[in-house]
Amino acid sequence: MIQKAAFIRATHQLWKLVAALACPIILGLVILYQEWFGEGVAAFRDNLIVLTVLAFIGFAWGCLSIICPKCHCRLLAQTVGQKDFISWVRWFVTFTACPKCRFSPVEPGKAA
Repeated sequence: MIQKAAFIRATHQLWKLVAALACPIILGLVILYQEWFGEGVAAFRDNLIVLTVLAFIGFAWGCLSIICPKCHCRLLAQTVGQKDFISWVRWFVTFTACPKCRFSPVEPGKAA
């Protein structure tokens, strides 16, 4: 559960994170479904290319659009580049202040 004090929720950007992560997850589910119940991944190779591009674009959009309202630091891009997968997901849904400028949306104008 994401707490109300979490930066991503307090800045009303949680929907961007959900959308950015949903794109690659949906791609993975489509691949699994096709492999288990369909004719295999090779049968939908053309669609796979399109879905992969859409997943990449969706995640890239998240990296560019989730920003600190004060310093405009691209938070998702910075976090993904600095931490391993499980660490960045856990940290990203719990941090309460911008790692660059220390802006805290819970207490506007104050550093955390």
